[in-house]
Amino acid sequence: MNEYVDKINDGRDHNRMKLYNVVPLTVPFAVSVSPSDLCNFRCNYCNWSTSAGIKDAKIISWNEFLIIIDQLKQLCVKRNQKIKVFRLSNVGEPLLNKKVPDMVRRGCGQKVGLSLCDQS
Repeated sequence: MNEYVDKINDGRDHNRMKLYNVVPLTVPFAVSVSPSDLCNFRCNYCNWSTSAGIKDAKIISWNEFLIIIDQLKQLCVKRNQKIKVFRLSNVGEPLLNKKVPDMVRRGCGQKVGLSLCDQS
C-alpha cells in the first residue's frame, strides 16, 4: 500500500506563498465575478427553490464586466502585483450568460489563473 501513497502527493503546492508573510495584501489573491445569479435547476437544498427565491437575481452585462476587469487591471498596475486566480462563478449558473465565452477570453488575456465553475 505504501507504494501507492508515495505516488500520490498531498495536493498542496509546497512552493506557495505563505499568507502570514505577505499580510497586509496589496491586491487580492483571488477575485470571483458572478456572470449570472440565475439558475436553471431547482435543487431542494438551494435558496432558488424557496418561494421567495433570490431577490434581484440578474445577468451581469458585458459593460459591467469590462468595468470590473479595468478596475482590477488598474489596481494591479498601481500596486505592481498580480491577482493569482480569477473565478467566473458565484451563486448562479454562469453559462446562462451568453457573454461567458468572451469573459473567458478576456480573463485569459490577463495572464491570471482563470476558473469557471458551472452546475454540470
